[in-house]
Amino acid sequence: MKSFIVGLVFGGFNLWLLERIVAGMLRGREIPAWKTGAFFLGKMTLLFVTIGLLLWRGHVTPLAFLGGFTVSLVAGLGWRALSSR
Repeated sequence: MKSFIVGLVFGGFNLWLLERIVAGMLRGREIPAWKTGAFFLGKMTLLFVTIGLLLWRGHVTPLAFLGGFTVSLVAGLGWRALSSR
């Protein structure tokens, strides 16, 4: 259960950061492209390093973590799609 909850949190945080990056790209005149690219690269690096350490150290069960991560992404995308109507 702990692994699933950690996956939910990481998936939600990842989706939120990705949303911020896309919003920055759409406001291209306000934020330089290099800053948006650097933010995206930093986000992906932080995400992969953190997930890698969690899995490598054995703090989470991989399948439950992946399930939580996937559920949070699907729920977040569904929420955005329904709330934009």
